[in-house]
Amino acid sequence: MIPIRPGLLPNQSKKQRSYPQFCGDNFLLNSDDCDAALEQITCYDIDGLCVTVIVLSMLQGPLSDTKAQKSAPAGVFVVGSGRCGSTLVSDMLNTRADLLSVSEFFITFISRSFIYKKMDAASFWKLLSEPSPSVKKLLTPEHSPEFLYEFRQESLFTPENIPPIVGVMLPHITNDPDTLFLEIEEEVKSWSTAEVSTQYARLFNWLCARLKRRKWIERSGASLVIANSLVAKFPEAKFVHIYRDGRDVVMSMLNHPPTRYIASTWINTKRMGVDLLRKPFRLGECRLVAEVENHLSYFLNIEKRRDRPLSLRGLGEFWSEMIRVGLDDLSTLPDEQVLNLSYEELSANPNKALRQLMEFIDPGFCDEGWLAEMSKRVHQSDHRWQNLSRREQDELLGACEPGLRALGYTI
Repeated sequence: MIPIRPGLLPNQSKKQRSYPQFCGDNFLLNSDDCDAALEQITCYDIDGLCVTVIVLSMLQGPLSDTKAQKSAPAGVFVVGSGRCGSTLVSDMLNTRADLLSVSEFFITFISRSFIYKKMDAASFWKLLSEPSPSVKKLLTPEHSPEFLYEFRQESLFTPENIPPIVGVMLPHITNDPDTLFLEIEEEVKSWSTAEVSTQYARLFNWLCARLKRRKWIERSGASLVIANSLVAKFPEAKFVHIYRDGRDVVMSMLNHPPTRYIASTWINTKRMGVDLLRKPFRLGECRLVAEVENHLSYFLNIEKRRDRPLSLRGLGEFWSEMIRVGLDDLSTLPDEQVLNLSYEELSANPNKALRQLMEFIDPGFCDEGWLAEMSKRVHQSDHRWQNLSRREQDELLGACEPGLRALGYTI
């Protein structure tokens, strides 16, 4: 058991408060960057690790920057809960020579994606190129069906040092991810300091120019988790929300370790009063959460949490909360910037749904031959939840009902 002791006591001044840092076996909070009011100190046992959790009533300053930011160049984001059919959409878009289909970009560093207001070239490159301990255990050929990078004798990377953008994103758009990675490194390191959203847009736009594509479309699994940040930082972008009956999503989540890991983390931290889907601890926005995750990952058994089965109720509640939070975020945008597309619509009439998708992205991308060819790739859902016992079906429906109702499904 490794004790983690808080260095911040109730009678300490604000100037002594800050983000967590590790020093030996101590968990220290002693900088002047965090203006936070301490409510309680509670001890929890997580995977055999004694953790002292500080519940803060207010997080300000660099911990979660919510100030208005300058608009970044417009693109398209495909968002969803994960296991909803968005990967299929991304793969179909990737068959077009005129579109840049950026796959699984933000998910590979999701907790750190928007915790900084601005980033210089070195910091941004570090974000893109250095994997966190948890990503190294989750983004692998064995545990992530989306993983595309091939480990060969001549490859630049091994499973131990593969950069976040190399596992899926680069092999998705090129047959030579190693060379493109080195080109991106040279380019990014020449950039000036800018808003983090501008840095992302610079990267996507540079890739469009380099690969001769007309428009970029980013899609990451479970991206509804960071929808608030995407909407705030890319206010001119279009958003395609792919959704699916939550019961089908949960059945798929059961066999998908990365999504199950995110759900498990949400379930466990929520028991401590920390909701990673809502402010002030929202994943992707809260620097405190990112720092704690980074440090604790060295002590927690990531493999155990990754491989641990979750209940239907737990996964269903996670899905419902993601849907409700994500819909709230998307509702702040003008109607013309959001397309809601269900997997059921896509599978029932793929040509019609894909036409709607392409007309939303840009009417100039509607191609009859492409629509006909891609329609052949779409298959009906097997609705495996119907094979559950009546008790299990009722448990799953009870957990998914809030999300289903929010999406307009008939219960």
